[in-house]
Amino acid sequence: MARFAKLKFFLFFLFSVAVLSGCSTVLLPKYVPDEHPYKQLYYASFDETLDAVIQVLDKFHWTVTEKTDPSLYERNREVVADGSRQQALIFTEVRTTMFGLGTRYSRVNVYLRSVAANETEVEVRYVTETSIPFKTFYDYKKNKTVNAMLKKLSDILGT
Repeated sequence: MARFAKLKFFLFFLFSVAVLSGCSTVLLPKYVPDEHPYKQLYYASFDETLDAVIQVLDKFHWTVTEKTDPSLYERNREVVADGSRQQALIFTEVRTTMFGLGTRYSRVNVYLRSVAANETEVEVRYVTETSIPFKTFYDYKKNKTVNAMLKKLSDILGT
């Protein structure tokens, strides 16, 4: 009888692990929509700001995967046909953090747009997907982290 109870407990444990672990696919897109963007204007040239943004992302351990033209993703942004205003959209890799019951996936996009000769607007977009069994949460706010990144960018640019 004790042998049957042990087998029953083992099968229940095996079934519980199979149900709770499951498979989940990360559906975190490369492009982060502007749900809660952090914007700041810097009095520096576009190229200086772009180099400084890449330095800041590196200091915060974000790996840049791609730099592209934002017009591929943004439809309602002001674009000047003569190319006098530069813009760039920087994508980073997904950062994975494991915790007790689940996993947290994070991604940063940085959108740069030259406003004038020595003025560049930087827009940081941050998304977090927290995945626990049977539920997934999305969050577009990370005030402390993004504000630290923007402060570091100000320090590098000297503004």
